[in-house]
Amino acid sequence: MVRLRYTGPGLSLQSALPIQEVMTVDQNVTDSRGQVILPIGTPVLGRFETNQQGSRFVAQALVLNGVSVPIYAISEVITGPPTADGGRVANNAGVGAAAGLVVGGPVGLVGGAAVGAASAFGSGLPATSLQPNQVLEVLLTSAW
Repeated sequence: MVRLRYTGPGLSLQSALPIQEVMTVDQNVTDSRGQVILPIGTPVLGRFETNQQGSRFVAQALVLNGVSVPIYAISEVITGPPTADGGRVANNAGVGAAAGLVVGGPVGLVGGAAVGAASAFGSGLPATSLQPNQVLEVLLTSAW
């Protein structure tokens, strides 16, 4: 198990789309001889995935001495306060607006936001938020 700290602003986790993020190692990880092999503050790259069971963080790589090292680690389902509306309206409106802007310019922006917001009510995904400085434990499932 490795403890990771989320250092970003509050994050709403209910999108069916993965959300890429960087977390940092929260405490030194040592080998059997007590040597630090993963120092505190090491960046860990991964994504938050949300499905019907909830949200999890899936670690994909860590950056050690300037080198990206592929890993695979996963957290348990994240527990955190739900967002007031599940956060779905704001997130989906933002995703819809971005897609509308790409497809239809400024007019598509408004339409895309409306469609995205409306889709929030039918997503049925659990609404959880991640707080600044929240710590998650991930289980390494691959050797590195």
